[in-house]
Amino acid sequence: SLDAKGRASAQQEVSLLRGLSAHPNLIAYRQSFMEEPGQLFIVMSLADGGDLRSVVQEALTQRRAI
Repeated sequence: SLDAKGRASAQQEVSLLRGLSAHPNLIAYRQSFMEEPGQLFIVMSLADGGDLRSVVQEALTQRRAI
C-alpha cells in the first residue's frame, strides 16, 4: 500500500502517462483506478508485438535495422 508521498508520486505518473498517450511510439494509457486504499492500478494498451528488448535483440541477431 502507498503512503501519502507514494500516492502523490503515482498520481503524477498517471498524469504524465495521460498526457503522453497520443504519442505514436508509446503504449497508450487507458485508465487508472484505486482498488483498495493505497493500491493504484494503471491500464495500458496491449503490446501484442512483444517487448522492445526482444525486438532489439532479434534485430541485432539478424543484423538488420529496426
